Amino acid sequence: MASYLHEGLVELFRNRPELAAGYLAEVFRIPLPPYVGARAESGDGTGTEPEECLGDTAVALIDESGTPVAGIVVEVQLHRDESRRWSWPTFVATLRSRLKCPAYLLVVSPKSDVAEWCSADITMGHPDWVLRPLVLGPDTIPVADADSVLEIPERAVLPSIAHAEGPSAEHVLSTLFAGMSRVGEARAGMFYDVVYAALPVEARRELEIQKGKIQGRARSVLIVLDARGIPVPDDIRARILRCGELGQLDDWLRQAVSAGDIEDLFV
Repeated sequence: MASYLHEGLVELFRNRPELAAGYLAEVFRIPLPPYVGARAESGDGTGTEPEECLGDTAVALIDESGTPVAGIVVEVQLHRDESRRWSWPTFVATLRSRLKCPAYLLVVSPKSDVAEWCSADITMGHPDWVLRPLVLGPDTIPVADADSVLEIPERAVLPSIAHAEGPSAEHVLSTLFAGMSRVGEARAGMFYDVVYAALPVEARRELEIQKGKIQGRARSVLIVLDARGIPVPDDIRARILRCGELGQLDDWLRQAVSAGDIEDLFV
C-alpha cells in the first residue's frame, strides 16, 4: 500500500503539474513569475544529468514563448529517510541548472510527524546557504472548494488524505467523489485507491460508507425513473452513475418523482 500511495501521489503531480505551482502560491505565498502553462520534466534526454538527479518528479512553469520561468522539484515522503536530505539540494540545483531559472523544492507527506521532519532546514556548509523545504502535510494542505475541484479534479485528492478524520471529513470526501465523477474510470479508480491507501482503518470505513451512499443514491434515481416508465438513454444513465455529488443526486431523485420525461430531470 505504501508503494502504491507513493506512486499515486507522484502520478498526481506528473499528470497535473500545475498543482505544484498552485500550492506554492496558495499555501506558501511565493510570488511566482508570470507563466501561462506547466509541464512535467521527464529527465529523458533533455539534459545531460541522469534522471535520478530530478527526484520523484519535476515541473517547469513556462511563459508564452515556452521558456521556463520557474522549476519545482516535487518529492513524496512517506517516512523518514536521511539520505533524501542529502539528495534534495542536488535535485533543486540540477533543475535550476537545466531550466536556467529559479527552482523550488516541494515535499509532500500525508503524515504529520514525517512532514515536520521534512521541514527542517538543510545547512549546506557555505555561509548563509540553507535550503528550507516547502512541505505540504496534514497541517498545511488546504480544504479544496467545489469550484476548484470542478476546474481541476485532482485537487480533491490531497485534502481527502489530510482531512478525512477531522471536522471537514464529509466535505473533503464529497469533493473527492465529485472529482472522480469528472475524470475517466481509470483515473477515478486511482484517486480512490491513493486516498484509501493513505487512510487509517476508521477513515477507510467512512470512505467506503460515502462511496456506498453515492452508488445507492444513483441507483435510486434510475429505479424511480424505471418505475415511472421513463426511458433512460445510455449516456444519461452513465452520467447519473458517474455523479459523485450527493446533493446533485438528491436533486435528481426529487425531480425523478415528478418528471414527465428524462429532460425534466435536468430542469
